[in-house]
Amino acid sequence: MLVEDAIQGLGDGMVPARSAITMTMLTPPSGCQGSSRSRLAFSLIFSTRELCSSTLQPGRSCTRAGPIARMQPAMRFEAFIGTRYLLSRKSQMFISFISVISVLGVCLGVMALIVVLSVQAGFEHDLKSKILGNSSHLILLKYGSEKLHDYRAVMQRIAEGVTGIEGMTPTLYHEVLLTTESNTSSGVMLKGVDPETAASVLNLGRNLISTEHGDRDLAKVLAHAEDDLPRVIVGLELSKQSLIFPGDTLTLLSPEGEITPFGNTPRLRKFRVAGIFKTGMWEYDTKFVYTHLSDAQRFFSLSDVCSYIEMRITDLDQPKATGTEVTRLLGPPYLTRDWQDLNGDLFDALRLERTVTFITLAMVILVATFSIVATLVMLVMDKSKEIAILKTMGATSAQVMRIFVLTGATIGVIGVLLGEVLGVVLSLLLRDVIRWPLNPSVYFIDTLPVQIDPARCAVVGLFTLTMVLGSTLYPSWKAASLDPVEGLRYE
Repeated sequence: MLVEDAIQGLGDGMVPARSAITMTMLTPPSGCQGSSRSRLAFSLIFSTRELCSSTLQPGRSCTRAGPIARMQPAMRFEAFIGTRYLLSRKSQMFISFISVISVLGVCLGVMALIVVLSVQAGFEHDLKSKILGNSSHLILLKYGSEKLHDYRAVMQRIAEGVTGIEGMTPTLYHEVLLTTESNTSSGVMLKGVDPETAASVLNLGRNLISTEHGDRDLAKVLAHAEDDLPRVIVGLELSKQSLIFPGDTLTLLSPEGEITPFGNTPRLRKFRVAGIFKTGMWEYDTKFVYTHLSDAQRFFSLSDVCSYIEMRITDLDQPKATGTEVTRLLGPPYLTRDWQDLNGDLFDALRLERTVTFITLAMVILVATFSIVATLVMLVMDKSKEIAILKTMGATSAQVMRIFVLTGATIGVIGVLLGEVLGVVLSLLLRDVIRWPLNPSVYFIDTLPVQIDPARCAVVGLFTLTMVLGSTLYPSWKAASLDPVEGLRYE
């Protein structure tokens, strides 16, 4: 593009000028006296000054209004020139091509971040729902692992004095050794639950996939039958490992034995498998065995006591506030632990994984910002003559800097918008149409979980725009610091 192109914006009333341009400023440098292009450029500047004298007065526009000025009289000339620079003519198509590559780079980076973060959010949501569905939100216990002897009265006090409690159930637990008729053994956690109140806290009844008599009612499943053997419910993975099925018998052995004349002997008792449950969590499906609370008390030779009280609360995001209210009501020696404390290491690992993934994929956006820097640098080098003329005719350094900042920001905004749209669309396709299959034996889910989080999408967009704007500062500063005399010296 010739230097005269820069004057078109001035002729269209788009370029403001200083209040006065002296003839000294319009005099070509001594090294350019013999250049016809230089004399032509300066004569064009002087002629435009005479023609558009109204533009030399602050606050007034040129009386000669071009087509763009007629359509957009309030458009800032920085945006107009920045747009023209992005849409270069055929002689500068390479710059336009690099601009397209920059837009695609930003778009792909944003799209990849949104899709990956949506998949991670889906895994986190699925994991959180399984954990909270098969364990309590809040537990109440005593210091020193002391049993709760008055748990019924405590539950009554909590129900009357604390808001936000949806359900409570007493639980008695202890580690035991499980042995089967096929001579397999494994260490498990025996939990005695109250079938009448457990449904208000745990999803144990809904997780039953097979029972001895086909019932799904937890009270009926754990009730004694004709043989008078206590009933237990085991996890699916434990059932596969130990080869036990509904109707089979097993033996539970407690390390805390009974004192006899022959010394301390282990406590053991036969149980009958009444059902099999599946939570989708390997740890639960292999380690937990459920029985009736009264059967667990008899097995451990205990009175009507429990280890702790499990509670389901309304506000999952603020469990500590509810826990504090409960301990304030009951006082010592009671304390509470919430689901965040019990599963803190797991969720900390997930947050670390999300952070590392974000940083890794942000490198794609960083590479795209480098291409924006290269685009603006080449644009500044190519438009040095036009920049010089604009500054000679009154454009300030700040205005020149804004031209190139807006040029780079336009690339970033287009890339971010395209990336956000494509990322959301691809995430929806993965969730509702493609439904990427997974191996249930490994992931405990059939399809790839996807959950679109608008907050994370907004963070990705703002982060990308910040990086793009930062990448425009150096080329824009170089353009603003260009000396008009040096820009026109050899023309």
